[in-house]
This record gives sequence, C-alpha cells and structure tokens, in this order.
Amino acid sequence: MRIRGLRYYLVAFLLLEVASFVVIGKWLGVLATVAMVFFSGLAGLMLLKHSSRQMGEQMRMAIQMQNSFFFQNNPNLTPFAAILLIIPGFVSDIMAVLLLFGPIRRRIESRIRSSNKTGSRIVEGQCSTIDTDKVAANDDASLFKK
Repeated sequence: MRIRGLRYYLVAFLLLEVASFVVIGKWLGVLATVAMVFFSGLAGLMLLKHSSRQMGEQMRMAIQMQNSFFFQNNPNLTPFAAILLIIPGFVSDIMAVLLLFGPIRRRIESRIRSSNKTGSRIVEGQCSTIDTDKVAANDDASLFKK
C-alpha cells in the first residue's frame, strides 16, 4: 500500500519536471534551458564532492573520539540536495536550493532527529556455540540446553 502511493508521487514528480522543462524552455529558449540544466548538474557534482569530504572528516573525528552518537543523530541533507541538483530538472533544483537554505534545512533536520529518538531498544541475551557434529550424531534436544 505504501509503495503504491510512492509510485504516484514519483510519477507526479516526473510529470512536473517535464512540464517545467517545457515552460522554461519556451520562456528562455532551448540553449539557455540546456545550459541551466548542465550547470546545475555540475554544481551538484561539486557540492556532492565537497560535502562527502566534509562528512568524511566529521566521521573520522567521531571515530577517533569514539562518539557513536554522531552516526545516530547527524542528518546531513547537503548530499541529498546535491543529488537533487544533479537530477536534470527545475523542480528538483528548487527543492535542492530549499534544502540548502538554513531555516528550512534546520527544520527538516530537527524532524529527522526527533523521529530517530523514538525507537532503538537493546535486548540482552546469551550466545552459545553448538557443535554440529554432535547434533548430527546425537540429534537430541538436550544438546541445546545449558
């Protein structure tokens, strides 16, 4: 049920992208439209490269400080915005610029952080090794008891 709804959003998004291409292509011309798509994709690649280096540095520091909290509570939307810039289209570019804009990004990141705090339980248990040769030879349920 949930995937079906996602398909409809994806189809609507693609139709919106095509419609924006047509409208902006008529307004600016074909060459300017293609140039804008090319340069937004190039900007997305540069942003993705920069953000991946920055995130790698942050992860390296977190590993050195043994801070596992960094990995659980650090939603970084810059790589996602870079991928949206790489996708050819103007609607995705607008969404990327909005994600890069500070107040909107902070609001989305705070929602992601608050949704991450609800779950994760630690279940304690014991682990024991079973000798498969004994199980095959004896096939007795008492081998599994402590």
